[in-house]
Amino acid sequence: MGQTPSVESQESKETKNEMPELKSREDILDFFNNRSLSILLPMEIECFKSRLGDKDLSDPLTKDEFNTLLRIADSNSQLQILLWNFFLKISAFPFLSNRSESMTGFGILKGIILLTRERIKKYLGWSNAKLIKLIFIGLTSQEKVGVKTEASVFKIQHVLDTLDGIDLASSTVKDTDMLSFITWLLLLSVHCPTSNCKLNEKSLYDKWKDYEIVASSMVRSMNKKITTTGKGIGISYSDFSHTIVAVSKNVMSPLENIVEHMLYKQDDLLEFPCLDTFLKETKLMTYPLVAQLCTVLPNEIVMSQLQKLYVGRESGYSMRSLQSKVFNWKAATILLVSGTRIVDDIEYSENKNPRYKRFLEEYPKLKDEDQEMDDCHNLKKKVTFAVYIDEPWRVTNKNYFGEKRTSIIELSPRQDKFNSLKVGSVYFNTIGGGIGIGNNQPVTKLNSVRYAPGNVSLTLDNTLEFGVFRHTGYGGTIGPSELLKKNNEENKAFEIRFLIRDVEVWGCGGEKELEEQLREWKWEEAEAKRRQEINLKTMGEDRALLEMAGIIGQHGQSGGSI
Repeated sequence: MGQTPSVESQESKETKNEMPELKSREDILDFFNNRSLSILLPMEIECFKSRLGDKDLSDPLTKDEFNTLLRIADSNSQLQILLWNFFLKISAFPFLSNRSESMTGFGILKGIILLTRERIKKYLGWSNAKLIKLIFIGLTSQEKVGVKTEASVFKIQHVLDTLDGIDLASSTVKDTDMLSFITWLLLLSVHCPTSNCKLNEKSLYDKWKDYEIVASSMVRSMNKKITTTGKGIGISYSDFSHTIVAVSKNVMSPLENIVEHMLYKQDDLLEFPCLDTFLKETKLMTYPLVAQLCTVLPNEIVMSQLQKLYVGRESGYSMRSLQSKVFNWKAATILLVSGTRIVDDIEYSENKNPRYKRFLEEYPKLKDEDQEMDDCHNLKKKVTFAVYIDEPWRVTNKNYFGEKRTSIIELSPRQDKFNSLKVGSVYFNTIGGGIGIGNNQPVTKLNSVRYAPGNVSLTLDNTLEFGVFRHTGYGGTIGPSELLKKNNEENKAFEIRFLIRDVEVWGCGGEKELEEQLREWKWEEAEAKRRQEINLKTMGEDRALLEMAGIIGQHGQSGGSI
């Protein structure tokens, strides 16, 4: 079998074409500023310029003007400071070790290109791996401002290849800054799902605290020492990038949407059906939780308009009730289960709930001394799991269902993902076996059941009162933790036993519905761009007018892509 190329070798190929040598920092900045203009369409530059009022692209912007461009709330000072510094660093590209002395339209335009996957690929030939590095650098604390590197000749290629000499291995991002950034992205994923949608700025930040709770789970995934943010624990690039790639691959998509939002005029923005128009929140399925699911699952989540099938609080906690509500749905579903971790089995079964004692007799639990629980699992009591099942439910007292895309997702206290390794990982057992994901079928007799948990599995008893998540590594139908694989800890053994508080099942649209929705959105975006072109032409003869207005063509020769 062939060898998979390393990230380093791939990145070296991306920028293999040598760049010119220039004699000053200012020349290099001008070079990349002008290159950014060549990547953008004239109509996009004109639309962005219209948002600056009477200012030129090279004029400094105030913090208030910057906040208006990015729709940052006046009340959120921490986010304002974080994003201001973030864009000052990005706008200094390629000199990332020092942030710009001022924020300009040129700097923001360059940021738009650098923070979108397709544009940065055209601009520099960089992959998503380099984009993640760039975002991480923007989030790091940086005290140096406008420090000029002493050199007689700058080799641009060397500056690009070394990211201006930044040592990523020793860089960290504050947990509080990461929490604000992830909270912002989650909020935008619901309110800014496309780059050309209208934003309701009055209510945009109303539920910030709710989104922050969800974001906390994602931040805990980036450093297992973090249980509560604000204790000064740093997040390394290695942990940050692994978390993004392994368990939250879509989390940066809203960043692309909000920066490209600046390339549309207000009149060209389209009404987009917000979640509150078709989703009535429940105890579990809230807008913040939908945002979290969107970071890890396919686009079916929001695009297909989730359908409430079963809510235990409304229909009663029973297998029969769940079956009557769910089994007629002929597409993918999301099972949500949340509860409180049972810390002391003996104390709880003898003093609080004698039914739990019987469950322990039926479920062969791991011994406490054989477990390695991370701090977030030891110290946090609330647990929430989602199971994405890409096949209709059915009674399976002997067999199994669930295609290869079935997966277990831990949503709290941290975010993690456990992927199906083979077809058939779910059972719905109506003769006392309950619901199992990753298990073997339980052995059921007249008045007893014996569960057979898999190495990685989620078990719900037949009364929907108790649940257990088990992790012991490879060997079953569900694969081990995507997070733990990074440090070769995929065989770490732990078990989360919990009292179920809520169970819900939600239907996702089928592939046909999703494809239709995607086609509609692409058509609407194309129409918006077409209207932009028409509006631009009504101003006069296209590019000539832009040059006369000083928008393009007066800042040197534009470069091509690398």
